[in-house]
Amino acid sequence: MWGSGYARNISFKAIKFDAVYNPILIDQYYCPTQQDCINSTSAIKLSDISYSGIMGTSMMDSVINLSCSESVACTNIAMDNVYISLVIP
Repeated sequence: MWGSGYARNISFKAIKFDAVYNPILIDQYYCPTQQDCINSTSAIKLSDISYSGIMGTSMMDSVINLSCSESVACTNIAMDNVYISLVIP
């Protein structure tokens, strides 16, 4: 499935979470079935995305994953006062 267009001017503010998976995730290589996935990305342009006042705990080592397209890169992603710590079971 291929897309086109853009997503821009998106803000995530004052979010608190506890023991989550993938706290901050942008994944343009998304493949929900995990089978027969092709290694390609969408043509959706992501820009002007901000995360502010984000805090909590993660169940994963990788707390921020920005997997942006190589052909249509993400631009102007800002993070301010983002505090995420790992939960050790």
